[in-house]
Amino acid sequence: MGYRYKRIFAFILDLLLVVFLSTCMSEVEFFNPLKYDYHETYIEYNEVYNDNYNDFIAGNISPTEFLSNMTPYIYRVETTSLFQYLWYLIFFFLYFVVFAYFTGGQTLGKKLFNLEVRSIDDSKVSFKSLAIKALFNGSSFAYGMNILIIINVLMIVFIDNQNVFFQLNTIFSSLALIYEIVFILMFVWRRDHRTVHDIISKTKVCEK
Repeated sequence: MGYRYKRIFAFILDLLLVVFLSTCMSEVEFFNPLKYDYHETYIEYNEVYNDNYNDFIAGNISPTEFLSNMTPYIYRVETTSLFQYLWYLIFFFLYFVVFAYFTGGQTLGKKLFNLEVRSIDDSKVSFKSLAIKALFNGSSFAYGMNILIIINVLMIVFIDNQNVFFQLNTIFSSLALIYEIVFILMFVWRRDHRTVHDIISKTKVCEK
């Protein structure tokens, strides 16, 4: 198996582990006081979305009306997801930063595929570099990078105006999509397969 595919599969396995652990915590009411609010809100969101989507397809409402009708539900889904985001961030940084630092730049996925993170000069990767790498890495095809999830959490906590929240959320979602495209193109086209988070953190993933 080539280096590129090893790195992809290693990251997928690592991310699935982080998502599994954070989901387990989020499903325990003691660790997620908003658990039932989220589930009820999400069910309601799906019902309203389906009704409005059908009306939109039928031409009964405009795109502006569709977004206006969905804004309160999107806001409620996001705000009740607060602890899910927090647990995801906690486990991501514990695993990709703390755990990787004490295992010499290896996660379980990287160890399985005989990979490790090193500084660009081939020295042992530092805790600071792993932390920076984690900030600009993250839930691919979702928020683009963890720093955007952190911003989203801050918006949930400090912005109580649903229209302002929706507008900012739309902007950051667009930035996440752009980031994902750049991320993938760099990984595919660069000869060393280093992407944005590798370059910013001055690290590289190499075969051990």
